[in-house]
Amino acid sequence: SQGKDATMIQYEITMSSGEVCYILAADLEDAAWQGLQLSTDRDTTLKDVIPTYVKQKILPTQMGTD
Repeated sequence: SQGKDATMIQYEITMSSGEVCYILAADLEDAAWQGLQLSTDRDTTLKDVIPTYVKQKILPTQMGTD
């Protein structure tokens, strides 16, 4: 299915340690699995997975972009 691979979405992955990573994923489930793997690799706990376009829309002042 080429439709799923065509559009990758950027997600912000937040760890319980406070570390933030940015990844590209096909959908939220894919992002969550990637985030879980990242947290396991870093010996920390996955705290949050948010599409960056949502953060930019909701929190423009905190993101430092207008």
